[in-house]
Amino acid sequence: MAMARERTSFRPALLLMVLMGPLLAYAQSSGVLRFSDSIFHSNLGDLGPDEGEPSLIIGNVTDAVDGPLIDLLIIATTPYSTEQPELNGVNENNFGVITLEGGTSVELVLELLEANTVSTPADIGSWYLTFVNLQNGTDITVSGYKNHYLSEDTLIEVSEGVNGTLFSKPPIPRFGGPGEPARAPINAVNLTEIEKAHSVSLEFEGPGPIVITYSGT
Repeated sequence: MAMARERTSFRPALLLMVLMGPLLAYAQSSGVLRFSDSIFHSNLGDLGPDEGEPSLIIGNVTDAVDGPLIDLLIIATTPYSTEQPELNGVNENNFGVITLEGGTSVELVLELLEANTVSTPADIGSWYLTFVNLQNGTDITVSGYKNHYLSEDTLIEVSEGVNGTLFSKPPIPRFGGPGEPARAPINAVNLTEIEKAHSVSLEFEGPGPIVITYSGT
């Protein structure tokens, strides 16, 4: 990643984690799905860098001892645009990453599958999807979740949208100093207070599929 593009390449990226507990409710979770050593297929929206199925697969991500390994499948169901598809997948700090061209939006379908099956839903109960460190002007619309969790000092605004609940990070920063947006988090388990203020955890029951609309400025 070139130094001149470091900030712009991070800002339109959606960072996410899959957990067995709400990240914002606990300092640590023993059920973190292991993005750190995942093998993934990256061709979201048929934009590469891999060839084949137009999807993003973060593979073999569970640390469960007595259950099946799990893949996280992500598919774009509306036109998807990004200048940096090669950054999709898992970054160096063990966060799942989906990049997005500024000023565009995309509808994503997420599903947990038994590893290496491509289509068999995973046998899983409650789990938590956390959107981490949302940047200024980011909107996420989600439906079908059980609960959501925000920090006490949250900067995320919650409202009812046409297709589900809208979680928004307003374009004017109000936390961490005037004009100071959140920086890229470096620890996927222990978020700082400012990172928690820019994050939301959602609780789901069963493997999905889950429909999410992601928009960025």
